[in-house]
Amino acid sequence: MKRKNTLVLAIVLMSIGFAAVSTTLFMSGNTDIATKREDFDVYFSDVYIDNVQILKTISKDRKTITYETNELKTKGETSILDYEVTNASTQYDAKVSIQCIPKEDEWITVEGIQETEIIEARSKGVGKINVTLKQNPLEEMSITFSCTLNVEAIERESIIVDEIAPTEIQTWEFDYTGSEQEFIVPRSGEYKIELWGAGPGLGGGNGGYTEGTILLERKQKVYIVVGGTSNNSSPGYNGGGAGNRYNASSTNSWCSGGGGATHLSLTNRGILKNYENNQEELLMVAGAGGGGTRGSGNGSAYGGAGGGLIAYNGTGRFYGYGGTQDAGGIRAYNSAANNHAFFGQGSDADPLYSDPKERFFAGGGGGGYYGGSGGSWSVTPSYAGGGGGGSSFISGHVGCKDALILFADTVMIDGLGYKWSDKKEEQVQMPSPDGTLYALGVGHAGNGYAKITYLGY
Repeated sequence: MKRKNTLVLAIVLMSIGFAAVSTTLFMSGNTDIATKREDFDVYFSDVYIDNVQILKTISKDRKTITYETNELKTKGETSILDYEVTNASTQYDAKVSIQCIPKEDEWITVEGIQETEIIEARSKGVGKINVTLKQNPLEEMSITFSCTLNVEAIERESIIVDEIAPTEIQTWEFDYTGSEQEFIVPRSGEYKIELWGAGPGLGGGNGGYTEGTILLERKQKVYIVVGGTSNNSSPGYNGGGAGNRYNASSTNSWCSGGGGATHLSLTNRGILKNYENNQEELLMVAGAGGGGTRGSGNGSAYGGAGGGLIAYNGTGRFYGYGGTQDAGGIRAYNSAANNHAFFGQGSDADPLYSDPKERFFAGGGGGGYYGGSGGSWSVTPSYAGGGGGGSSFISGHVGCKDALILFADTVMIDGLGYKWSDKKEEQVQMPSPDGTLYALGVGHAGNGYAKITYLGY
């Protein structure tokens, strides 16, 4: 015989302000199922407000939706909350209904509609709440009402087996491969994403670090490109610019290309610069460091660190600027040149002289959301330039533009160890891919890295 128990999920909605409704949708309660009680798992998995997806309105535990509607200005105008409920259980179906009390008052009519009555195990159902203005308001007001989502657990005769147990925490790690890597989400829930941008090699600045938590659905695909470090003057994979080392006669002279950024996206367009016309598909970018250089004379310079909303400039007389949230770096010298950095791509080093008898050395720009500029070198007089670093990006982070999915609990640390909100703040220890912490003021060196950790739901 099938066992039935009831889970009550309370929904409270409140209207605040001049015909703008601020709404909080609470899911609470518990069950008393004799066996496998922890298996019965129902939560909010998606939400649209007036046809706009706003996942950040779902709380971290996925039991609350908090949002503010668009203004309701005209009698009869309706604001619609469309929500999705996931039944992640393996042995219980869920019978769902919604009730709002009161259904109306002098100003607003509230209608709760649960469109899917039975949500089978390992499947989804949808519902909505319509709030309609009954008359034009003359002043600010506060209206409170509540809705209750009743969920009845119905034991199944067969169990659906999932790949990951509800309490299991797993981590997937992605090293440099020189190609795009695909991750298929094994279980709906919350995931922590961590990315490290590459350091470019000799004399270069270190890469930045980005972190955030995000709601992902089972079988959803995301794509990771891990940045590569530079081999001598070669550009680092995923946006590094080439260094320039020509006709060197001294054995202790060198230059480095810029490191490559590491990024996470919703689509498989490959390297970062391919997203220039589809930037909303990018979720996260960890900027890379710019390349450094040492000439045969006294011309030496270091690359700028990557990461942060604004990456660091290279050093030397003819350094390259770091990337920002809006533009790639330019050159401190010869700034009118047309080979500056741009979206997703650091620029190559730029020799000021092209006489084959002369020697010139300069570092390449680092890859990033916007890349850093490569440096320049002149023989007469002997001045070198390090490349600028590439900037970082996290959708939903203060100071960054929004993408299709937004992160919560974001962390952004640049290659010198400074933490960023909408500005550079205190110096902290950057997490390392091996789970330890780098020393204070030290960023990531070598190839980039990425980690995805399942946190639960």
